[in-house]
Amino acid sequence: MKSKFLLILVFLLTFGTSYFLFKGMFFSKNGSLKGRKEDIVKETEEEVGKYKRGDINRDGRIDELDKRLVEVEMGCKNDSPCWQKVVGETMDGDNPIYVFDLDLNKDGKIDKVDLSLVK
Repeated sequence: MKSKFLLILVFLLTFGTSYFLFKGMFFSKNGSLKGRKEDIVKETEEEVGKYKRGDINRDGRIDELDKRLVEVEMGCKNDSPCWQKVVGETMDGDNPIYVFDLDLNKDGKIDKVDLSLVK
């Protein structure tokens, strides 16, 4: 009986410890999976803060190049394969521009609202 109790106790301690270790590796503080678009957007807002909202290619100005990137991907939604497609790169060449980067109002689709924000 005592050995059975110890076996259960060891199992629970091992499982509980593993749970808390892995929880920190795969989940953010709010309980959502790490690496989701929403989490990435929140983590990089400070970095992007020096650029204006419609400056898609990060060249320091909002122009026809930015507008054209949004126009080409109009109609793409977050549940479509096109959502993860790379459509360009920033002017410094360090970062790819994904279709989800064109969703300026973060509503899960590229539409006229996003295009209107490139002004």
